[in-house]
Amino acid sequence: MKLHLATLVCCGVAVATWWAPPRVTEGLRAAVRDAVSPGARAVQRLKHKAAAIPLLWSQAVGQTEQLRRIQAERDRWRIQAQRLAAQVAVLHERAGRLRRTGVAPIETRPSEPLILADLVEARILGPGTTRFLQQGVLIGAGRSAGSVDQALVLEPQPAIDLGTDSRVAPGLPVYAGRCVVGRIEKAGRWVSVVQPITDKGYRGYAQLARSTGPRITWASASSGGQPSPAPEDFAPLVFGARGILEGTGRGLCRLTLIGRTEPVQVGDLVFTAERDGAFPYPMFYGTVVKADLPAGQPHWEILVQPAVTIGDLTTVSVLRKRLNPARSGLQAK
Repeated sequence: MKLHLATLVCCGVAVATWWAPPRVTEGLRAAVRDAVSPGARAVQRLKHKAAAIPLLWSQAVGQTEQLRRIQAERDRWRIQAQRLAAQVAVLHERAGRLRRTGVAPIETRPSEPLILADLVEARILGPGTTRFLQQGVLIGAGRSAGSVDQALVLEPQPAIDLGTDSRVAPGLPVYAGRCVVGRIEKAGRWVSVVQPITDKGYRGYAQLARSTGPRITWASASSGGQPSPAPEDFAPLVFGARGILEGTGRGLCRLTLIGRTEPVQVGDLVFTAERDGAFPYPMFYGTVVKADLPAGQPHWEILVQPAVTIGDLTTVSVLRKRLNPARSGLQAK
């Protein structure tokens, strides 16, 4: 009933408008126009904004690609800075040695080294890949060698996808950029197990260092596309006392055998202390987070926070050594 009444009213208004004088209809048209014009203008603005969406989208895509290129360029320069910083550290040590020993009275000719060192990238086998390998795929691939690798992926320690077929052997150091990750504990044909520096069985020679002057960024560059670990920023180094770095099994390391007369403070840096001609670069263990000197004890009690955690990485670098074919007559692999 109400619907019919509304229809009759509308029809009556329409008939009245049709027969109304022009003066009345013009007023009605103006009133209707004024009523709908805000909505019409809003619709028009929406149309313009909708038309601009493709252009804005293309601009956003272009800016994203430009940002990606800038980040890639930044990473390349960061890696270059790390390499230069390593060379600066070696030159700084050599300069200090020359100050102590003096310069040879006659020119020293360079020679071919007997041992060459190189870093090879390896991928960390994450839980998904480990589960896949635990299904036995390696056993069929290499018979007895495959059984060894199959056993390695069952180990609780992290594993990498390089083994003896890539000249990876137990004891080789494992790095992430300039940072020490650990060492190879066991090696199969295709798979190796890494012992992190925080593991209770880990031991390594270490040396305290303190930075001075303007800061230089040394950081991990082997994150496999994942966010890199937070960089450690420090300047040219002054090296101090040497000791033994031990894993605690609880995410930290302990630096032992640092005599009580040595200067130590929280924030000091800890590097590898082993130097040889094949790889003379100090590699970064981490930062001192606790330094106590118990009464009557001959050594400091020092805890070190590792620079990187293997669980945060997707790739690492393994340091390999081989005979120089120019010296040994062997073909390089």
